[in-house]
Amino acid sequence: MLAGAGLGKSTLLERAAELAHDTGVTTLTARGGELEREMPFGIVRQLFETAVRRMAESEQSLVLAGAASHIRSLLGLADEPPAGGDLLGKVHALYRLLANLSDRGPLLLLVDDLHWIDPQTARWLGYLGSRVAELPVLVLAAARPAEPGRQEAVDLIADLPDCVPGFLEPLRASAVAELLDSQLGRRSEEEFVIACLNATGGNPFFLREMVRAAASDGLDPIEANARLVPELGTKEVARSILVRLGRLGGGAKRLADAAAVLGGDATLRHAAELARLDRNNALDAWDALTRGEILNAGQPLEFIHPIARTAIYREIAPGERSRAHRHAAGILSRD
Repeated sequence: MLAGAGLGKSTLLERAAELAHDTGVTTLTARGGELEREMPFGIVRQLFETAVRRMAESEQSLVLAGAASHIRSLLGLADEPPAGGDLLGKVHALYRLLANLSDRGPLLLLVDDLHWIDPQTARWLGYLGSRVAELPVLVLAAARPAEPGRQEAVDLIADLPDCVPGFLEPLRASAVAELLDSQLGRRSEEEFVIACLNATGGNPFFLREMVRAAASDGLDPIEANARLVPELGTKEVARSILVRLGRLGGGAKRLADAAAVLGGDATLRHAAELARLDRNNALDAWDALTRGEILNAGQPLEFIHPIARTAIYREIAPGERSRAHRHAAGILSRD
């Protein structure tokens, strides 16, 4: 399942786990993380380690029988540390562990934030992908489609024969209205709904944060209040955007700041000059901001959500912001 930040990937995985529990399917879960992507088999360990370690010794003997016995140390069940050596041997042993576990009953494996997958787990999922049809096992994984530096592993898994990719789209106006009505306790007027849709781009995470802010401020969802909607971006939304921006490097941060100062008609040429980036560095930064879901592709430079521009603009110190506006005015005047 591929979707941008805040479109509901984690919520759908949580719902899948609830349905599995209601039907008696055992669920094993894992989440990729930026700080854990260098840990060999990090996601695999999350999936299996706790579940196997909680078993009685007699059960462990069954699920770690045969080739699966070779990954006891990987799961923390042997005194010696996990050895290096034969990657394919470990991959096959983990497959046998999964097969032995599935002999006890059907399994659902849920992996969130797959774009942070470690290379060894990616290799295992690739190995599993051509064999999973033999087992009573379903793997559901969620990833951002263009996380910087992580696309290759996601594409590899998405291209597996039995993989069925799914894509989440932003909410439409009718869904935005339904969410507003349910959260604010009254029917929302069309102008207010459209203002919320335009401000959030239909992103459920941004929209929910905006609704919380509206409820906290006692703001009724009426036409007269539609003009106030763009100011309802909350600290949580801003934090999410700024954390993502921080991963993209200094050049991307400078270009984003410049685009926020220049506003909706910013060209890459003007933003690069304001950010003091040469052409090649500006192009690299632009690519990073597009892949990182900060800017839309194309020119003029446009933030993927108005809330994103507001969050980045407000993060610039007032004095620096004033100097940037003066510099921007000079650039545009000379042009």
